[in-house]
Amino acid sequence: MTLQHIIETVQMTFPRMGITQLLSMSNQTEEKFASETGIIRKVISLTEVETDLPTDFEKIDNYKFIVENGSTIETLFKIVMINGKFVVIQIDNTTITAIPSPVTSIELEYYAKPTPLTGKTSSLTIPEKYSDAIIAKILEKLYARTPVTMASYTTGTNMLGIDRNMVRYWKSEYREQVIDAKKEANSRNDKSEWHFQGTDDE
Repeated sequence: MTLQHIIETVQMTFPRMGITQLLSMSNQTEEKFASETGIIRKVISLTEVETDLPTDFEKIDNYKFIVENGSTIETLFKIVMINGKFVVIQIDNTTITAIPSPVTSIELEYYAKPTPLTGKTSSLTIPEKYSDAIIAKILEKLYARTPVTMASYTTGTNMLGIDRNMVRYWKSEYREQVIDAKKEANSRNDKSEWHFQGTDDE
């Protein structure tokens, strides 16, 4: 979904919303959705004891140690983050100077931040099937802070107020998308050889 589509959809209900405002809200909402669900993940290969964190890095999910024949092994080492780098250390937190033999590389999967939208033709990073979540959260926020016409009178006057029903509706739509995305993000194939951050390493 492009920013243009988000703008057109939101402006159907809130025509006074400007492009700059919607650009900012879209980026904030997509980053929130990605962080909540873990739906954006990437894998990198580490061949050194210290490797700079990717610019889109949010947090480590898991990693595995690869040997020459491509298989994986259990080791007495783990990965931590120090001064903007991935650092391989021993389980007892002792530092090392090289990735230990017979390991040739470490495959690391991490949760990534979305690429910020920059213009109308920019597209969301999250999978297309969850893009409606971004519109839902934006509409929830706008309904929560923008008085709308609740009733019209024959005198020509209108009663304005916050439409709580619409706030609840769009909040529910967003939460459903979050639940579905979390299910997808957490459904893994056989990864018994991976070390999951926050389990083995604690």
